[in-house]
Amino acid sequence: MRGAGFRAGSPLRGDELNQAPRDGRPKVAAELVEALVLRKAKHGITLQWSGVACPARVRRPYRHRLDGNEQEMGGGLHGRSMHGPACDTVGMDIRATYHRLIETIEDAGTLAFAYFNANESANELKDDGSVVTKVDQEIETRLLAFINQQFPDDAIVGEEHGSKDGTSGFVWHVDPIDGTDNFIRKIPFCAVSVARLGDTAEDSFGIVHNPFTRQTFSSLMDEGVYENEHVHNLTADPLGGRYVISIGRGKTEEWMRPAGFALQKELAVAFGKCHAYGSSALELAYVAANRIDAYLTFGLKSYDYAAGLFLVASAGGAISVFEEGAWRRWTGSLKELCSTHERIIFASHPDIHAKMLDFIGDPHAWADR
Repeated sequence: MRGAGFRAGSPLRGDELNQAPRDGRPKVAAELVEALVLRKAKHGITLQWSGVACPARVRRPYRHRLDGNEQEMGGGLHGRSMHGPACDTVGMDIRATYHRLIETIEDAGTLAFAYFNANESANELKDDGSVVTKVDQEIETRLLAFINQQFPDDAIVGEEHGSKDGTSGFVWHVDPIDGTDNFIRKIPFCAVSVARLGDTAEDSFGIVHNPFTRQTFSSLMDEGVYENEHVHNLTADPLGGRYVISIGRGKTEEWMRPAGFALQKELAVAFGKCHAYGSSALELAYVAANRIDAYLTFGLKSYDYAAGLFLVASAGGAISVFEEGAWRRWTGSLKELCSTHERIIFASHPDIHAKMLDFIGDPHAWADR
């Protein structure tokens, strides 16, 4: 089709469809349109008819060679128009805004990258003893500006700027740098974490971006998990023949530290390996991407794990919560699950979920072992 002279995002006019090519052979308009749509949709290229752009479903940004030139393609988990107004399609507005948010998050990540590589970094201690950096505040300010402009009626739970009530029924959970301890030590395992959660998956999403590896894990409306342009499907088969489990814990209650140490040791003995990597958002994204097999958390804030849990759920993972002395599979909304800080939560592939929970039992009891 290259010789036909069509370009991504350019209008197709009726006279072009019926032009005779240089060799004099006639073109059949219907066949040409069908072939062109199929070919372009396969590569995620927007076609335009009568000035209205209708994007095919595409993955995260990649380059496609068109007419001998490289051209940056639209970005995101689902289709985005490269040119012209959006189609009159259900969900198109939320998809377009979702892609702009990913771009905003990735742009904000460049602030973290620059700060990370600076010779000197200014840090402060918050009232709870945790560290906050200047770039934490700058990134969250940038993200909140986007949210307040695009979704003014939504509620927000943020790490650095507190909370805001809303009337729309949607709640944002924003962590500008999840894994601050890693970040200030220049360990590149930390992430910008953003989730928008409603009562259902409709118009909800989760995004976790590591600005140092340029990995963006994202899912819109429970429609699968992408890592940049790669789609992930969960598997219960452990890589290398043994499971890797991670633990993210707080220290707000006395039992948490000793229980975390005991669990880390015994889970490694029983299943393979157990680590505390220091970034709940990325650890949960890694569960969704089959790099980590299971994740246990207690004592952390909702903005630490909201986006990651959305990714796990979208990938088909199982999530359980420990309440009133017992584990139960979570079947409610993630909005409800993340409405309370410091929950005890376990996430994994469904096939290994029950076995590991039977071994863990009551996490509090591990403090005495």
